[in-house]
Amino acid sequence: MTHRTAPRMLVLLGLSVLGTACSSAGDNVVSGDDLAVSSASQDLTIGKDGISCDAPEFELKGLPKPFFPHTISYTATNAVGDATDVYAPKVAPGLLRVFGKLPAVVVLQGGSVDKSQYANFATRLARHGYVVAVPHHLATVGAQTGPFTSPRVLNQGFEFLKSESATDGNPIEGLVDPAKLAVVGHSLGGAQAFFAVNNTCTPPLCAPGPYAHPPELLAAIGYGTNTKARPPATGYTDINSTGVAVAHIHGSQDNVAKIVDARATYALLEPAKAFFRVNGTTHYGITNDTNSGAQPDVPQTLPQDEGVEAIADTTALWFGIHVKLDGIVSGSALSCFSGTRDGVVTIEATGN
Repeated sequence: MTHRTAPRMLVLLGLSVLGTACSSAGDNVVSGDDLAVSSASQDLTIGKDGISCDAPEFELKGLPKPFFPHTISYTATNAVGDATDVYAPKVAPGLLRVFGKLPAVVVLQGGSVDKSQYANFATRLARHGYVVAVPHHLATVGAQTGPFTSPRVLNQGFEFLKSESATDGNPIEGLVDPAKLAVVGHSLGGAQAFFAVNNTCTPPLCAPGPYAHPPELLAAIGYGTNTKARPPATGYTDINSTGVAVAHIHGSQDNVAKIVDARATYALLEPAKAFFRVNGTTHYGITNDTNSGAQPDVPQTLPQDEGVEAIADTTALWFGIHVKLDGIVSGSALSCFSGTRDGVVTIEATGN
């Protein structure tokens, strides 16, 4: 069978594909300068005539790299009064006509973590071709008032981005695709992102009443998170992720949210799903500064900026497949890959 590359799709994903990918042995072995991955007969298919892991003429090289060199950012207040940082790529009109409008991403902050701590991550993700909102949501939990997000912040952030895009003269006028939404959550925000996927929003972070995530939600990522019950309760909340592609990204040195609890949460998810381990990052690997939240972690061995870039690029890989190419890419798009990119990001598990 002859396979052809799909150039526009590869640009959307930010992937480099070239050369010979597979050995002549029975199992496919895909190797690149940055990513060594292997498979035993599963397919990676992008589009009708796209990439197949069974096609010996292709080599996947590393995680996606940003396509857009420059970004814009600004702060505005959403409909419920939350100050919200917005990040987007600078897009030439010609490119916008070629690639279309850009997916919306809402970042749900960790507990007691200021929204500004996600500036480097959000900027990097925006350069991959996303319009990113980071709301700063204050709430009172017990006797403490501070940055505590909830699933409803996802809905509010999405409505905000659509409104900004639809308003003449705004910096992101006309950029947002109102049909494509993804969410990234850190720590507490990661758990709230998963609860949003599950269509649950409960006290103390939500007032009683029904909740449903926007139907446009296609994918979710939680960094440094889990759904482990608070004592004296035991076990993990089983997230019904049917219809939303959910991935864990977890730092190998995270001593605040244990990786064993993230793996237990992952095991309960429905496909499509994936678990990525970032080697050398801690609980705060996604933020500008180490120990940016209420609970300190051990020193991080990977430089902070390198960790942020790796996490953003991994996020772009997952969203590229399940948001940008939703309905085009085979559900098995990551199932043939395992291994480590340059000793930093390990694809630990996938499920399709």
